[in-house]
Amino acid sequence: MRRLGVDPGDARVGLAVSDADDLLATPLCTVAARGEGDPAKLIAAEAARTGCEEIIVGLPRNLDGSEGGAARKARLLAGRIHAATGLRVVLWDERLTTAEAHRALGNADLSEREQRRVIDQVAATILLQSYLDARAARKREAREKKRDKSAAAGQTESEWSARSEDAANAANAANPPSEASVPAPGGSARRGAPGARDARERRRR
Repeated sequence: MRRLGVDPGDARVGLAVSDADDLLATPLCTVAARGEGDPAKLIAAEAARTGCEEIIVGLPRNLDGSEGGAARKARLLAGRIHAATGLRVVLWDERLTTAEAHRALGNADLSEREQRRVIDQVAATILLQSYLDARAARKREAREKKRDKSAAAGQTESEWSARSEDAANAANAANPPSEASVPAPGGSARRGAPGARDARERRRR
């Protein structure tokens, strides 16, 4: 499934897209937040063009986790995107994505103008990659829990089988089969059995 990352801003909205394997986010484009049409419709067009089935919108909370005006605007934009696309829209914490984008571009050989042109796309990429990594971590954790549960169930079954075998061995040791109950070859009692001797003596008399 492809996913679209949206980094909302007052002037521009950065977009990023994931690969089909849900592993890697890459910059896509920047759309105007105002003045050039409804940004929700522009984002919907990009989602349709790239075949995205889910949209991740950055939620710019304050450092203490509270929400201010920027977060309220992001929620409104998320609602308009959902109305324009009909797709599932997820709000994802983006408190530090812009700062990370500035640091990443600071190491690149780009002019200040070029950085302004791509900063929103880079922030959207960092946002979307954070979401993809979190999903992958949850999947790994779920697989590990399932594997541990299966291993524990297998160990319990083995222990139960061992206990049953020990109980059977103990019962056989406490009650060994008697000699008279063991049939001789051919299905008759053995020659030396007491019943056979008594029968022979009666015939002699």
